[in-house]
Amino acid sequence: MRNPSFAIARLRAAVVLASVAMVSMALPANAQFKFRQVPAERPHESGQSVTPAYEGWWRNSDGTYNLLFGYFNRNTTETFDIPIGPNNHMDPGQPDQGQPTHFLPRRQKGVFTITVPKDFGDRKIAWTIVSNGHTLSVPGHLGAAWIINPMSEVGIGNTPPTISFDEHGPSVQGPKPLLLECTAKAGEPLSFTVFAADDDRSIGIRAMRVALEVALKATGGTAPPGALATAAGPGGEDAVATPELLRAAAAAGFDADTVAMFKGGPSVTLTWQKYRGAGEVTFDNPRPNVDEVPGSEIPIKNVFNGKGTTIATFSKPGEYTLRVVANDSSGPDGGDFVCCWTNAEVKVKVE
Repeated sequence: MRNPSFAIARLRAAVVLASVAMVSMALPANAQFKFRQVPAERPHESGQSVTPAYEGWWRNSDGTYNLLFGYFNRNTTETFDIPIGPNNHMDPGQPDQGQPTHFLPRRQKGVFTITVPKDFGDRKIAWTIVSNGHTLSVPGHLGAAWIINPMSEVGIGNTPPTISFDEHGPSVQGPKPLLLECTAKAGEPLSFTVFAADDDRSIGIRAMRVALEVALKATGGTAPPGALATAAGPGGEDAVATPELLRAAAAAGFDADTVAMFKGGPSVTLTWQKYRGAGEVTFDNPRPNVDEVPGSEIPIKNVFNGKGTTIATFSKPGEYTLRVVANDSSGPDGGDFVCCWTNAEVKVKVE
């Protein structure tokens, strides 16, 4: 979250809105508040611009900082390939600082990071994109209002998935990407397997414990220790679908669809996309299933361990970069809490 006062501000806003609603209902009908809806701009399939976006910053353990960027392609179908140069550059410094050159439709959050030194201070790094005749820039900075924590969602202690390309290789957690390099031949399929682990925490599971408690009170039933909600929820343990909870829920009549509804989504999802490269990249399944591997400790031992495989084919020779995003059950972009997802990139030299 951006800072602790963010949640308080949201709560205050909710209280204000609720107060307005109650006052409105108490007034005579002829004195009701009148609201006029402002028409939203109709989405365009093509012809619109790409807007760079600054998501915020966080501090590393060594005192350096990470600046997190994304973008908004205002088109619903048009994609762009904008090479590094006058139309896609960072400044000051090197114009290429890891930003994408392939732009997918709509909002893409938390796409890449730039690490800056301890003494970065009040300096800025600007990302400029020129598309469809529009020149747009955004500065990255260490403004206090832009601090984020993509490594932990403080409400339930949720953390991003940990992923690896190798059962015995390095792994990564969070937006700073794991990097892999490989070679391929144009027109020939290339397979990638991602190993994933996650703490499997979900705010919906905490809500399910409360719902289970209500159901058991209504029927006079009981639940085993640890199945119901706790007042404090230390460490977010009550946000995990433990075996005790699932058994108690099944006994109370909660079917698999109900449990899935509370959980909010699969433990881990993978999304593959082209990040750089002049040619086309085709995936047999850009969102492959992440099948659970019970008892696995790859890449780390966690509540959920699994793996998913996709196959990519490149249309012509050249240098490419693929991006894979691992989300947990909080969904894409962490449900707007700026946590919890993990990035990885694969640099492919296609002959």
